[in-house]
Amino acid sequence: MKNFKNRLNTFINYLVKNYSMKSLDDEILFCTVTNDEFFPGTAVMLYSMKKHLKSFNSNHIRIFFDNNISPLSHENQTLLKSLSSNIELIEINDKIYRNAICKYEKHRLAYLTIEAFNQNDFSKIVFFDGDMLTLDNFSNSINFSFPVFGSKDGRFKNSKGPRFKWKSINTGLFGFDSKKIPSSTYLDLKEMVKKRNDPNSELLDQKMINNFFSQNKISQLLIHHYNNFRDYGASGNGSEEFFKKKLNKIKILHYSGYEIRPKPWEISIVKQKKLNTHFAYKLWLNYANDLINEIPSFSKILEK
Repeated sequence: MKNFKNRLNTFINYLVKNYSMKSLDDEILFCTVTNDEFFPGTAVMLYSMKKHLKSFNSNHIRIFFDNNISPLSHENQTLLKSLSSNIELIEINDKIYRNAICKYEKHRLAYLTIEAFNQNDFSKIVFFDGDMLTLDNFSNSINFSFPVFGSKDGRFKNSKGPRFKWKSINTGLFGFDSKKIPSSTYLDLKEMVKKRNDPNSELLDQKMINNFFSQNKISQLLIHHYNNFRDYGASGNGSEEFFKKKLNKIKILHYSGYEIRPKPWEISIVKQKKLNTHFAYKLWLNYANDLINEIPSFSKILEK
């Protein structure tokens, strides 16, 4: 009888573990920051995620903005929420971000990335930038076996598989498990922002987050750079030919680099730089047009 009860309890525990309703803590929270300037990119990125991620509608998405340093109009807020019922807009009002040292004022909203570490109702969190485009399902790139994972910061290297090294990550796409990092992470990062006196502040959140991970010896999983491809030949490293050659391996395309290339929604600047025929920019335009065809009210994203 005792053995039967033990076997029964084991079976019940198995059922509870594998078939019970998942709590919020078992799900993944996706976060990003935006404003009216980045609205077109954020909208198209979310649309491309929805198109390629099967789990998109079952995961929660939070978008941070601050109407003081990164205004987001009510119209644009409504449009973003119309993409999915799981999208939540959160306004941040914090003088620490507003008063922090910042070389280029238009970059200040990047400080809001730190708010991802303050979402206490989730443990597994993924942050992504709005100047990205999802080209394929990147679910396999989401890996919480390490406290932090992300794409390696720096030049592209044609190597295979993940890298287990003490290197920095590009915070355009990264994830973390809040249960595996210090509970004080959010407050510590805020304090770093408050006390920052580094004149070379171009990297803003990225530099501080990496410094925090390094100082606290928090190990990182560096995912393959194809998951966050930036050197696609529109100035910078790489070439358009190389980009096309590796296209079937690219899961996320990152239009990073304010100073070396325009964002794909800056239509007039893209034309001035003769990048409107560049394959990477044509890809973004295709997704933007698909979004407009599905939801005509998004036509404003191509008005520039």
